[in-house]
Amino acid sequence: QHGFLHFLKAFKLRAKEFHWTNTLQVPQDDQVYDLTAQYHILTVDSITQHVLMYIKELSRDAQNSIMIWKCLKNSFTPKLRNSIERHSHIFKVNGVPDGLLYFKVLIQIVQPNTRTTIANINHKLESLDSMMVKVDYNVKQFNEQVQVLVDALAAAGETPHNLVQHLWKGYRACADKSFLDYIKRRHQDWNHGMDITPKQLMMEAEEEYQSLVDDQVWLEPSAEEKQISALVAQLQELNSRMKD
Repeated sequence: QHGFLHFLKAFKLRAKEFHWTNTLQVPQDDQVYDLTAQYHILTVDSITQHVLMYIKELSRDAQNSIMIWKCLKNSFTPKLRNSIERHSHIFKVNGVPDGLLYFKVLIQIVQPNTRTTIANINHKLESLDSMMVKVDYNVKQFNEQVQVLVDALAAAGETPHNLVQHLWKGYRACADKSFLDYIKRRHQDWNHGMDITPKQLMMEAEEEYQSLVDDQVWLEPSAEEKQISALVAQLQELNSRMKD
């Protein structure tokens, strides 16, 4: 999933660079959705209706559509391209390949929108303490992975529940004492009524982490831990001398 979101981020940058963004806005049920963000909300039928508005004309959207198709097709492995080609009846309109529908077929193959998928994402968000350990207490990487999960839910029209509580749980699993002291203070502020959004908490936690890294004190042993390590070293040296 992380690999897919990395691809999606790169594709969004390419869309902005080549001015495809407006073409990727698709109307559905009296609203307009960004295909690269709400790809699970938009249906094939809605995208097809959008495509039919420009596919017959040599409009800017039609040109963009062809460029999007070529860009996507050239980005994938032959195996994935072959999988998508099996659904050409979906992404070809009047025999012409369309980039938006090609993108939708890609999503259906690599990011299926099922209840199980959403449940798995929510389970991961509820287990952020485990994620913190897996990323070796790298708060920046932790935040990036959390955002990947949040974006995946948003694409399906879902929002995470109790994300702030899950973030507290994740940050409290960190092994750096100074960072933990900071998180405990912020948690106390929040517990006493201060409004802290998930985005704000993630930004502040990452700033504190980066500050400790820049000061070269991240994961530095405490005075007590240093003293214990020194005592252990002395005992080991004493045992070695006694054996000699």
